[in-house]
Amino acid sequence: MSLLKDMSVKLQIALPVIFIAILLCIALFMGRSNLIESVDKMNATTSQVAEAKDSTAMLISSIYAMRVSAIYAIYDKKSLPRLSKSLDSSELTNQAAILQLQKIPEINKELELFRTAMLAYINFSRDTVLDIFGEKTCWQYRRFRVSTVHC
Repeated sequence: MSLLKDMSVKLQIALPVIFIAILLCIALFMGRSNLIESVDKMNATTSQVAEAKDSTAMLISSIYAMRVSAIYAIYDKKSLPRLSKSLDSSELTNQAAILQLQKIPEINKELELFRTAMLAYINFSRDTVLDIFGEKTCWQYRRFRVSTVHC
């Protein structure tokens, strides 16, 4: 305690401030590398999100167009021939978008689930919608006088 009595008030205030400043500089120097690493990761993630946004929007748009085509094909016989072309086009567009998104390894599992569901939907649309509402079965609907189907 006698050490503090012999020091001036200015020195008693300045000494802890200098000590804290030195500790802060050491902490900043040690944390600087972690901060730079974090900023680099954030920049890479931001870049991936920007790229993935376009591919994701393409997937959403293509799937929506495919589903709308299938719905129109059910109710409008004139749309039925275009359904197969729409399914093929959407499948190619989606495969290209999925290839772009596979650059992000964290979402590969979800992409594989999406691809499986998409192919199941396309196969169902081809096998069921085109077969049921195609030319071969149209006469059957007329025969039973189903008024909701326009052949």
